[in-house]
Amino acid sequence: MSKVLLITVGGSVEPLKTSIRTNQPDYIVFICSQDTATKGSYEMVPILLKETDNANLPYEILLVNPDDPEDCLRKLIPKGEELSSKFGFENIYADYTGGTKTMSTSLFWTAVRFRFNLSLTTGIRRDLVIVKEGETTRRVPLSYPYYEELLSSLNSLLNKFHYISAEESIRSALANFPFPSQMQEELQRMLDIISSFRLWDAYDSLSAYEKMKDYKKFFWEKYLSFWEKVIVNRALMEDDFKEELEKRKLSISLNKKSEQYAVVQDMILNAERSAVRGRFDDAVARLYRALEAFAQLRLLLKYGIKTSDVDIGLVPMDLREKYERKRRDGKIRLGLMEDYELLSELGDEVGRDFEGRRDELKREIEKRNQSILAHGFKSISEGEYREVEGKIVGFMKGNLRRILGDRYEEPSQLPRSLEEIEGLLGKA
Repeated sequence: MSKVLLITVGGSVEPLKTSIRTNQPDYIVFICSQDTATKGSYEMVPILLKETDNANLPYEILLVNPDDPEDCLRKLIPKGEELSSKFGFENIYADYTGGTKTMSTSLFWTAVRFRFNLSLTTGIRRDLVIVKEGETTRRVPLSYPYYEELLSSLNSLLNKFHYISAEESIRSALANFPFPSQMQEELQRMLDIISSFRLWDAYDSLSAYEKMKDYKKFFWEKYLSFWEKVIVNRALMEDDFKEELEKRKLSISLNKKSEQYAVVQDMILNAERSAVRGRFDDAVARLYRALEAFAQLRLLLKYGIKTSDVDIGLVPMDLREKYERKRRDGKIRLGLMEDYELLSELGDEVGRDFEGRRDELKREIEKRNQSILAHGFKSISEGEYREVEGKIVGFMKGNLRRILGDRYEEPSQLPRSLEEIEGLLGKA
């Protein structure tokens, strides 16, 4: 892998020679002053190469106005982009020892922007004028600005619930930058927590819960107590999920039958996150699933009827013939509209409310059916999503408030900033 050195060239060659010998680059970019009242510092380049035994080393000269920061940055920034793209920022070193203050400051700023390795050639000072003896080139640790930049980037990603990108940013930073141990520990902890939220968002519920175990006391009240209710709901509805829960031996009791319809509320929050990301087809698909899950849970919790395999003995006598006709391959399976129809026929208040809004709700369901994620090829716009959200979420939340009464609780959306997470960790 090629090692590139950017170095500012000024009136003294000794520190520059030390830097070249120490860094041993495969390619050098000399940042030199152009001609002004005197000849530019570019005349020193052949001397530097000869006296460091690098006469055949590939190099280039970047001429700048030595006292014009605009000119320096206008030339250094494109060069920084070019070198980063070609060699990778981790293979680029910048020594800002030589040159005018404007030149060295401009290289320092460019190096920080592109995350280059900073180095400085220094020695023993007898006064404030110049280094007199014992020159050495040393790395300049500069973790804080990179760390702050990373945190700012993470906040932007969390604001849009882009958990995968946030994880990748942290992993890349930990792998490629030598942060002090305290910063590494902070980033690793943030990676664990963000990974847990990413798993929860992807409905890998048990892995998310397990990954958060070390932070349970911090996140219990706002998130994990609700997550347990969602997990209990899923275990009631999905046999394979229940088996996996029992296999993992998590301390979640299935005897506490949750009637909070938490999985429905969670799907609504999940749809909101998809909408924030601009994925409106996905968001509508999730609202459809929430509406379906609401009917499934209502039938299961109140009447013991599992819609994936209806026990005909739990269906009223006068309805059994009708539902027997739906039996296929030995099982009676019901879809969304049939779920609500059965609830209505059972005299259930949720079913009756759905029946009263059937036409308007069916119109919103049809938008999902025509989506590319269902049976059609249409892309759902934000406006269409808002219409679906207004009708379907309004129906579900209105009924949840009515049937749960004082037990109704509005769950919290996942955090959208590091400040929210740190606040729960007691760092705010």
